[in-house]
Amino acid sequence: MLERETGIEIGRATLDGWVMTVGQLLIRSLAMRSELLGGGYIQADETPVDVQMHDRRERTIKAYLWQYGRPGGSVVFEFQLGRGARGRSGF
Repeated sequence: MLERETGIEIGRATLDGWVMTVGQLLIRSLAMRSELLGGGYIQADETPVDVQMHDRRERTIKAYLWQYGRPGGSVVFEFQLGRGARGRSGF
C-alpha cells in the first residue's frame, strides 16, 4: 500500500524489523505502566496541544497530552483527542 500510494518501495525484511522494534517498545511501555499502577502514588499532568488533522482542515483542534509518573520512577505519556473520562486511559 505504501508503494502504491507514494511510490516508495521498502523491503519486507525492513518492515518486519520496524514492526518488531515497535513491539519491543510497546512491551517496555506496558511494563512501565504496570510499575506505575503497582505503586501507591501517581502524579498526572494534562497539557493541551493543537493538532492539525490528516484531512487537512484549515484550523487545528485541541488535543491533550497526559503525563503519568512518580518522583524517581518511570514516566508514561498518553495522547488523546478528547479530555473527558472516555478520552483518558483511566490511570
